[in-house]
Amino acid sequence: MDRNSSSDEECEDEIPTFDFTKQSWKDDVTFVFDEKKLYASKSVLAIFSPVFETMFGSDFKEKVENEVVLPGKNADDFEEFLHCLYPKSNKRVTKHNVLVVLPLAHEYQVSTVMKECESTIRMNLQGDTVLNTEQLLKYYNVVSRLGLPELKQNVIEELLDTKESKMILKEAEQTICPNLLHEFKNDVIAIQEERLFDFKTKYVKQYMMSTRNISEYEHARGDLIEHQIVNVFDPDLQNNVYSRSVKMWNAIFYISASVDQKAEEKQSEKYLAVYLNCSLPDDKWSCDVTADIVLENVFAVQNKVMSKRNISKVFKGKTAPAWGFSSFEKLSKFLIGTTKNIENYTGKVTVFILAKQPVKEI
Repeated sequence: MDRNSSSDEECEDEIPTFDFTKQSWKDDVTFVFDEKKLYASKSVLAIFSPVFETMFGSDFKEKVENEVVLPGKNADDFEEFLHCLYPKSNKRVTKHNVLVVLPLAHEYQVSTVMKECESTIRMNLQGDTVLNTEQLLKYYNVVSRLGLPELKQNVIEELLDTKESKMILKEAEQTICPNLLHEFKNDVIAIQEERLFDFKTKYVKQYMMSTRNISEYEHARGDLIEHQIVNVFDPDLQNNVYSRSVKMWNAIFYISASVDQKAEEKQSEKYLAVYLNCSLPDDKWSCDVTADIVLENVFAVQNKVMSKRNISKVFKGKTAPAWGFSSFEKLSKFLIGTTKNIENYTGKVTVFILAKQPVKEI
């Protein structure tokens, strides 16, 4: 019979092919538990499990004594595992027994049952029936403890897609194993951050594609920096002011702005200088970047956008030179179309950034 040919409900109604609580002439090993004994065939177990193969084929006491004592293990769980291991058993891995069968399948390295368990969990996550928070957290306990990163990510994504964050964290305190709770919270944060990165990347690409071709940056990550310059006529602005920083890959980006006075201009017109800065771990790293820099007059009555320019640059090293424009816009333009009777003329610089994955020289 094909293990995978019938539904869980049909399988549960069938009489199991094997009764491991009764010894037959084929059985030559006894598993001893606190509450009962189970009987099985060494040859069948050894075919599917390298652990049993070593146990029964090497110089271990089980080879001679034909008895395996399993203190602390649950006999019913082990019986479910044996049913799933035996190739012609009517019972198989289901959503009801997968959490007890999978750890045993990993412990005894039964690859066929491991794959079946992982497939069952994956199908349960993708099925039409929404699993409750407790069920998903129990899945996390098992797949995390067994080191199954893909399934662990699938479980967390299902939690974030279907449950409220407050409810997830509240129930996690009760359900997640204490030694896994910190790891669980970090995993949730990491996936939320990755989702935010994906959203920002789509937003930045959408913005850039409206005016230029960015096909070269198909696999780049995107982010944006917004920085307000409260008073563009502040004398102290002759020194650089810096924005907050954002991190993409292993590169840190930030904006620097200052007033640059052009001596060659007859009336000594002052300009706002805007630069994009990038810092990498060391001089062996480089990062290919393209960016749109937008300057707005915050208090303009209309047409707030004053200037928009783009740059493309390969930054290299921890102290890579900033890249941008020493004369991005005349300060006098802030006086045009601005709301009257204001104390400070405020500029807002927004930089939309796409960064390819940094490359390290060998």
